[in-house]
Amino acid sequence: MFNVTHTKQHASIRAGSVIFEKLRDAITANITTMRAMIVARGKKAHEVRTKQAEEAAQRAEPRLKPIEGLAEKPPAQVEQEVQKFIEQQTIDAPTQVKADLEDRLAKYTVLIEYEDLPGAPFYRTKVVGRSIVVLLNTHHRFYERCYRRIEAESPLGKTGVDLMLMALARSEALTSEDARIWYDDQRHEWSQHIKAFLDPVDEPDPDDAE
Repeated sequence: MFNVTHTKQHASIRAGSVIFEKLRDAITANITTMRAMIVARGKKAHEVRTKQAEEAAQRAEPRLKPIEGLAEKPPAQVEQEVQKFIEQQTIDAPTQVKADLEDRLAKYTVLIEYEDLPGAPFYRTKVVGRSIVVLLNTHHRFYERCYRRIEAESPLGKTGVDLMLMALARSEALTSEDARIWYDDQRHEWSQHIKAFLDPVDEPDPDDAE
């Protein structure tokens, strides 16, 4: 079945053979299970790490200027936008992950989620139902070299960065359509500048304690 050579130094499985299909099915099932576990673990950790910023922003909400159009949005439209966003964000994720995101969208006016978009800005904003979502691009250099490190080493520092981005997102939602277009254009410029500025920055020498 494995086509072992007479020197016993090589084996191969022919695509389409019975053993090939059985192994492929078994490996695919294992990969699917592991991927779901990793997604669930990452989503759960993400919720814990963003909870402090989301709750702080929500406590301040009564003192801030209301965002026009959010409170008046019809319930049917809110439900449609929320379900569509959850479907996009939680592909192949367990049911609990979907339920947790839906709960946060109902609870917080501004919240943070992750996405992986090569070539896109470090972050973008999206109105989902009655919430403003900050989508952080995990493929951007700032996330890879700075944000992720802050997240691991300084929970308070991460909360500060999150709140800054959430404040920007809320301010953007308060502006006119023309201003939102300006924000979108500038966000691309800011992200390109951050990327360019980080290029010549050397990684610290791990042997240099100071």
